[in-house]
Amino acid sequence: MNKRIKKCLSVLLATVLATGCLSAAVAYADDNVEINEANFTDANFRTYVSEKYDTDHNGYLSPEERNVTIISLSNNDIKTLKGIEYFTSVEKLRVGNIKLEELDVSALKNLTDLTCQGNKLQTLDLTNNNKLQTLNCARNQLTTINLISSSLLNLDCHSNKITSLDLSLVTNLQKLICYQNELSNIDLTANTKLQTLNCTYNHLTSLDLSKNTLLKDITNAMIGNQTVSLKATFQGSTILIPFTNHGLDPSNYVSSTLEDYGDGSGFNFESFVAYNVNEIDSGIVYYCNTKLAGSENMKVDVTVSRDFHQVDFYTDSEHTSLIGRGFANDGQSVTAPEIKNPPQCKALDTWSDSLDNVTEDKSIYANWKDAHTYSLSSFSGDTATVKCSVCGDTFTLSFINAVNSKKGDEKYSSYLDVTKDSVINAKDYALLNKMK
Repeated sequence: MNKRIKKCLSVLLATVLATGCLSAAVAYADDNVEINEANFTDANFRTYVSEKYDTDHNGYLSPEERNVTIISLSNNDIKTLKGIEYFTSVEKLRVGNIKLEELDVSALKNLTDLTCQGNKLQTLDLTNNNKLQTLNCARNQLTTINLISSSLLNLDCHSNKITSLDLSLVTNLQKLICYQNELSNIDLTANTKLQTLNCTYNHLTSLDLSKNTLLKDITNAMIGNQTVSLKATFQGSTILIPFTNHGLDPSNYVSSTLEDYGDGSGFNFESFVAYNVNEIDSGIVYYCNTKLAGSENMKVDVTVSRDFHQVDFYTDSEHTSLIGRGFANDGQSVTAPEIKNPPQCKALDTWSDSLDNVTEDKSIYANWKDAHTYSLSSFSGDTATVKCSVCGDTFTLSFINAVNSKKGDEKYSSYLDVTKDSVINAKDYALLNKMK
């Protein structure tokens, strides 16, 4: 073999060897995960992985080393589990109370059990975890959870900030613990296998359990203590607390504390109606039927706020008799009620307090002035008697004392001016003497 051929064969052999080594290196890189900051962002999680799973201490995780079904962390300070996606065989992940701020388990297709309670998670997307059966994400800062797994049997998400919870695809759910969240409604009609429920301390206004017939002995300890905040307005002499989109109708509304006052206050399925701020300032409690046999009625506490004030109008300073009631927005004027039955022979003079610039609830009373219906009753000698035709009150006038006085004079009296010529004289005296 000549030198040229030998040289070509040497080059070819070197190329083959180099390619083989490169392929081996690529394969090694594909199958093994380096334990570094790029793959495991959190230093504490990186240390845990290195100590727990790098059994040959070479700084890499082989497929065999990553082939674990349970990962359990506790008493750690770990903000992120970036790198957990390399453990695709994990079925149970227990990472509660480790100060997690984010958690991505979308790569863990075999995950059946996730416990991540007591962390600082704000989002949790489990739409890729179709085998999930148990989820405990309680005591985080979650506002929503994305779930589609029909395999999910147990869900505990209490003590979060969850405002919505879609369980329409979680049809095999047997246990739901979602108390102390921000839920204003929850639809459980698709969860017919539900056996345990605790949804207290939310903002539910109604609850339909008609499809959840496996639930037993439902009490207010499981469904009650719901709170709702509403703002009151007024219309004339009526206080209205609008309450639309509440899910209440004649089939599930039971009663409210407003009806205890017996003045027509209550609920008309659009608003709570009251006639005195004392009926609402301590809140309203109402009860609704869950439509499930054996279930207690759900109790809902309504906190009512207002930016208007109530003014009560009384007949006297002792507040013995209420004339009427008015309302005024803060800093505005109140309209006084019409006085239909004033005290006998009295007319309103002034109110005890201003009707303008109302800045607080208050009670005011009427200052009255006399309003007798007087007329000349009799005349004898020198004396005229004037009498009120309503109450009989009388007083007397001396003609001699008033004679020759003119209208406007201090001694002038219209009762003695019989001729109505604005002067009291002999003509009036003659006519007065004819009265018998």
